[in-house]
Amino acid sequence: MYIIMYITMESPFAKTNKSFVVYVEPFRNNYYRTYENILTVSVHPSGALGEMVKEISFNNLSSFEKPGSITCNHVILRYPRNSINSTIKNQDMYMTADDIPSLLSYLHENNYEVDTSMTRMLQQSCIPTIGYRRMVCMVKEL
Repeated sequence: MYIIMYITMESPFAKTNKSFVVYVEPFRNNYYRTYENILTVSVHPSGALGEMVKEISFNNLSSFEKPGSITCNHVILRYPRNSINSTIKNQDMYMTADDIPSLLSYLHENNYEVDTSMTRMLQQSCIPTIGYRRMVCMVKEL
């Protein structure tokens, strides 16, 4: 009789969400039947911004896309996720591309820093992104 033991090791990269990328990406709001360019982040951030982020499912943008390609994304909300205003029935629930200046100000006031050198490097490297998302900036928590 043999006993096999697996030792699991946690990746050192999984320990922190202190750095993340902010994106603008198209989103189809099925409740209002509208399209918006909303702000998302690469991971659920820690700190104050974490209360303003919610994971939601993105449906296909059009009926011509391959069925079943629903993805979950971390969306930046205009209001804290536990507030009464954070409901799909609120038409301005999600932060959009027009809110980038407000987001940058919020980040600065809440101990985050836009990493301009990393942002520039990533933008110049032409790393392909998923779908139609566009990178806005890379951010780190101080």
